[in-house]
Parts: sequence; C-alpha cells; structure tokens
Amino acid sequence: MKEWLVDFLCCTSCKGNLELDGQVYNHGEIESGSLKCCQCSRIFMIDKFIPRFTDSDKYVSNFSFEWNKHATTQYGELSRKTFFEKTGLSKNDIDGKIVFDAGCGSGRFSDVVSQNCEKVIAADLSYSIDVAFSQLGSRSNVSFVQCDLLNLPFKPQVFDIAFSIGVLHHTQNPKEAMKQISQTIKSNGIMAIWVYAHWSEINKIGRFHRTFARWSYAASDAYRVFTTRLSNASLYKLIKGLSFFFYLKQKNKFAYLFDLIFPSSNSVDYEMWILDTFDWYSPKYQYKLTYAEVIDWYVELGFKHVERLQYPVAVKGKL
Repeated sequence: MKEWLVDFLCCTSCKGNLELDGQVYNHGEIESGSLKCCQCSRIFMIDKFIPRFTDSDKYVSNFSFEWNKHATTQYGELSRKTFFEKTGLSKNDIDGKIVFDAGCGSGRFSDVVSQNCEKVIAADLSYSIDVAFSQLGSRSNVSFVQCDLLNLPFKPQVFDIAFSIGVLHHTQNPKEAMKQISQTIKSNGIMAIWVYAHWSEINKIGRFHRTFARWSYAASDAYRVFTTRLSNASLYKLIKGLSFFFYLKQKNKFAYLFDLIFPSSNSVDYEMWILDTFDWYSPKYQYKLTYAEVIDWYVELGFKHVERLQYPVAVKGKL
C-alpha cells in the first residue's frame, strides 16, 4: 500500500478518517499493518500490501478463481481498445487525473489508465485484487483496495473520474453500487460504466437477430441455474470439456447456430474463450440492463450531461 492512499480512505462504518498503525515497509511500500478509525476506533488490516475492508470474497469467489487462472490473459491492446470504447474517454480525459477503477479484476484497465493518469486506485471484492497487485503494484501511481462496491471506504468527492467495466451487473444491487461510486466523484467529475445488455438492446438490425439474442439469453440463464451451483473448479473443467464448441465455431458461417445449443464466447482465442465462457456461467448475480434504466440512474444521481455510448450498454455522465 502506498502511503498516499490514506488521504483517500475513510471508515466504512462511520466515514471517519483513518490513520496508519504498526505499519511494516517492504521496498518503500506498506506490506502489513492496520488502519484505525480516528472516530469510532474500528480497525482495518493491511495484508500483503493491500488494505482489506472485507474479511472474505463473499459471493464473488468465481472471480477470485478465474483471475488467478487467467492473470494476464486479457492484458494488452485488446484491453486498451475495450477501455476507450466502453467508457467513451480519451487519453486527454484521463491525463493527470485521479481515477477510480471500480471492480478491477486482474487490473487490466488500471494498466491502461495508469499510463496517463496521475493516480489510479483500483478496488475489488474478490481476491483478484492480489493478482492485480502482482501485475501493477510496482507502479508508483497505482494502489489497491479490497472492498465491497456497496460499502466503499473512500471519502466523498476525491476522484476526477470513476469507471466500471463489466462489474455492476454482478453486484447484489447494481443501482446502489452505482450510487456509492458516484458519491466519490468530484464536482464536474466523470463516471463511465459498461454493463451487460438486456436482449432487446442486442443487434438491433433485424427481428431475427433480436429473437436470436432473446433465445440465447434464455438458454444461458437456464444453464446458469445449474452452473452457479457447481464449484468453481468443477465448472471450469466442464467448460474445458465443452471446448469442442470453440473449434466448431471457428470459420463457420453457421457458428451462431451453435449458440442455440450452448451459448458461449465468440472469441477466436482459446484461452479467451475459456475465460469469457466461465465468466458468463459462474457469477451468482448477472443482471442484464437497458440503456433507459442506466440513463435514469444517472439522472437520479444528479448527472447533468449523460451520453449514451455505442457499445451496449455503455453510458458516460458528468456531474
């Protein structure tokens, strides 16, 4: 943990300021110690260089599992392209800014923004936070926090920009998580999110495509009744056993028909196919949302400039 991170943190119980106690340094970084609330005296531990505001990964153990399996699978140009496409941000937007990565997973998007921003603070409820630290912890402008997006340990209005890509729909309450994130943004700050789209938002180029999307979602939801009850290891083995669907879909003009049997990733990279398919079938919560719903949330939260982005469902707003 970097010492500068303390200036952004607060107690999750009373929102009081925190102070360091008993810290042990390793190569200039706080490896262990605690954060004590100046108001209610509650103590939060720093373990393996990361302040922990939760004692478990609760309902997201699947993400702890998958990102330890695929620590670097999505790093690189694909993540860079995905970040700018799904947030509507530019390099100029993040240049010199304080940025919050809400639900960082393996840290691939923090990797992108840290190359331009002044500081990025990345948070996740799962133990993927340790994976992200192993990848980016050596960067002086990056710090990590393990916490719940529904109970954030950050002071109000400390970030210039907050983004969340592919995360809110996996929380117990996406709207409340978005509200919590919005409270950490400065006046005139920006929040950009991307969430899974409701079938009605998919491929709006013809009746057949909308019908196909609806069937595909219904089929995968039916399978999820079973897959979410499996252990992470068992589900991972099952998906690897079904990887013949990956090969059937390669260079096949009727590939979409296989998704009527077993909806799966359209990636042409095998590791990505395994990761994306596991990511679809393993989470306990998986909401699909419309542009109208998300834009209404922005308006309710007081955002004055709300922009619907091209990739469904991606929305950016400015306070």
